[in-house]
Amino acid sequence: MSEVELCGIHVSAGEKKETFLDVTATKPPASVQIPMTIINGAKEGPTLAIIAGVHGTEYAGVEAAIRAAKEVNPRTLSGTLVVVPAANWPALYTRTVGVCPLDNVELFRAFPGNPDRSITYVIASRIFNDIVLKSDFVIDLHGGEMIESKANRCCWYVETGTEDTRKASKQLAIAFGLPNILDTTMVMVGNDKWPGPSGTLLYEASSRDVPTIIGEAGGEGKIEEDSVADLRNGIQNALIHIGMMKGKRKPSRKPTELTDLTGLVADSDGIFFSKVKTAEKVRKNQLIGEVKDIRGQRVQELLAPFNGLVHAQYCAPITRKGEPTIWFVRKR
Repeated sequence: MSEVELCGIHVSAGEKKETFLDVTATKPPASVQIPMTIINGAKEGPTLAIIAGVHGTEYAGVEAAIRAAKEVNPRTLSGTLVVVPAANWPALYTRTVGVCPLDNVELFRAFPGNPDRSITYVIASRIFNDIVLKSDFVIDLHGGEMIESKANRCCWYVETGTEDTRKASKQLAIAFGLPNILDTTMVMVGNDKWPGPSGTLLYEASSRDVPTIIGEAGGEGKIEEDSVADLRNGIQNALIHIGMMKGKRKPSRKPTELTDLTGLVADSDGIFFSKVKTAEKVRKNQLIGEVKDIRGQRVQELLAPFNGLVHAQYCAPITRKGEPTIWFVRKR
């Protein structure tokens, strides 16, 4: 394995380098150093990028990425592993839900970024152009945020790019080892279609023929060992699957295939009272929750859009008009 250069940083064969991705925006002025670890294996192989913390309070993914960066040994690695454990670094340490606190923009929807806009778009641009497009595979780690329930454990993939890319992405999602895989080629938010879902790292990388998945576990602003272990084991499974490490994937099981990710939105500001639990089976038109105003009057009933499963929901009950309060999927 020869020396690699990434983001202007040189890493010798068999070396692990802990460093930072320096990001600077001018409109308006802002700068941030994003922690990054580059592990250059002793043998030739592909490049895998692990991106976590795009949503800053999804801590299980952050911790799983930290563990992978610490534990992977470059002497037994074939290829290059790049780990960005906290892409939305400003949100992580300010406990900011959803957006980057420096410009109030959601990094999750800001890809492929823009170097001439505010800091979140510049972060997206640097990660996308300097890391993602120089990788052979990408894993984006997520889960429920601080205000969301633990997510239904699954790997997202999207049917875009060439046939080889679509096949590689789905195979990577299966190999990751979570109980479910979710095709997010079309997402519904209320009555609005969100094809792609465009603007996400998942879609933008896949559409440029970099096989990419989202690994999702955990939530409620917690670091729980079962969720962290699910994602850390998934990283190990992925490394074995793409030939960067030797070993046997575990667990080796066939996942349930899910589709039609659909979010129900609130018609008005209020307090959401759920009648279901995450991963619970629901029937079409089943009453799954209601929104009440500050006087305690019911202002909206929410009905299941189809026969399926509850994927995730708010655990913080306050909801705002137009925001998704609960998400559903169904088996393919």
